[in-house]
Amino acid sequence: MRDEARKCVYGPVKSWRLGNSLGIDLLFVDSICSFACVYCQLGKINRLTTKRGIFVPTARVMGDLSSSDWKDADVITFSGSGEPTLAANLGEAIAEIRRATHKPIAVLTNSSLLGD
Repeated sequence: MRDEARKCVYGPVKSWRLGNSLGIDLLFVDSICSFACVYCQLGKINRLTTKRGIFVPTARVMGDLSSSDWKDADVITFSGSGEPTLAANLGEAIAEIRRATHKPIAVLTNSSLLGD
């Protein structure tokens, strides 16, 4: 269950690959993924699925982004509670964030749903 006071935007955090990275968690659940990798940083995945859904509305993402410290970020990274391509509004969120920030976008994905 998600905490409504918690934000789906986190950081920025230092990334050795991406620099100063502001995270976006479009899933915002315990853990949800299309794979159950033994090396996953989230540990055991609570919900294994390939079914997409809207877990965090794009308007909420944009609201959380506007109250965050995104201007110091080198990149906006979609990551968090599992596989970001499970979010049906991933494309919409990327477009809105790109329009609002003009920052590079990264999506940390296992790529299992890119062909859908």
